[in-house]
Amino acid sequence: MKVKLFAIVTLALLLAGGAITAAQSDRSPKDVPYIYAMYETCEDPNCVLKSIWVMWNAPEKAPDSYRVSWTTTGKWRSKKKPNSKKAGNATATGLGYCIRGLNLRYGETLRVRVRARYDGKKNGDWNCCLEVEYGKAYQTIELGGGG
Repeated sequence: MKVKLFAIVTLALLLAGGAITAAQSDRSPKDVPYIYAMYETCEDPNCVLKSIWVMWNAPEKAPDSYRVSWTTTGKWRSKKKPNSKKAGNATATGLGYCIRGLNLRYGETLRVRVRARYDGKKNGDWNCCLEVEYGKAYQTIELGGGG
């Protein structure tokens, strides 16, 4: 599934032309998701990142869903508060989620964490955290097309 999602996102970006950057979290225990991210590459300090794809592996025990949380300020947002351009939460049923509505400027850092949810009540541990500094080179994949 992880490879399939990566292929779909890569194909979409391939059709648009340009390049994407991929980053990943540190290793985690087998019951905690291991997070990956992909986003459009930009080397211009005036760029603003509006969305980012995050993906993760499935824990050994299959959950009902996942909780995805993100922040650019270092403060995690409560799931009871509405999402903003600085922090948010979402529930995902698959192994990926597109965080939209960001306003991440060149040099700013986005932190993302994911945890498994079982029976809608019991939560697994958070994987803390994937950190992406926009503009920093992680792994860039050059894509053709568009022209």
